Amino acid sequence: MPEIITPELNDYLIIQKASGLVGRVKLANLTTVLGSGGNSDNGNGNNDNNNEVDMIVSENAPNNPAMGVIWAEINSNGQIIEEWIRNNNRWESRLKTTCITTNKDFYNASYILESGKKYHLRKLNFILEFNNSISFEDTSFRFERAIIGEWLGTIFTWDAGFNISGYNILSNQQSLDLVTQPSMPEILYFSPSNSNALFNSLKYANFELIYQLIKD
Repeated sequence: MPEIITPELNDYLIIQKASGLVGRVKLANLTTVLGSGGNSDNGNGNNDNNNEVDMIVSENAPNNPAMGVIWAEINSNGQIIEEWIRNNNRWESRLKTTCITTNKDFYNASYILESGKKYHLRKLNFILEFNNSISFEDTSFRFERAIIGEWLGTIFTWDAGFNISGYNILSNQQSLDLVTQPSMPEILYFSPSNSNALFNSLKYANFELIYQLIKD
């Protein structure tokens, strides 16, 4: 790729992260954020023309951002700590996925939500593999919330009523669409009824929580 010694302010710089994510930022907007020229800078990493910006790199959230604008939040060392996308009146992180694979005793398959952060829980996918064909007509599964010493409630209950015959894998996807901002660390965990019979036949379980972080 040829090197451009003197790019124009309307030229775009392409940014590629190690993860493979590719984005672009207009040079005029980048120099504004870094305080070395370009459009007017209000002194805190924001500018007054964010409706025309594709990506903004700064420590502070931009002022008056348009829908779809990407904000690359950096720390004092210039390292990107989160990428946000403007959606209506809030910033949303890119979709995040946390996976847990466990053995037949999956009461320890839990997710921890950090206090002070705002989460949009999108989906929960899970796969259960059994050692043999099973039939548990009265089995249900619950995804529940708790803090230390207190149960907060059930996010969803799935009445499986399943009968596996000839194969031994059960999979399901549940839409959560839950926004929460814990004031102290919160635990999300997966809990079945009829657990003794279930665990006797279960080989392993895999859980995938899909969520976003939110800044208002």
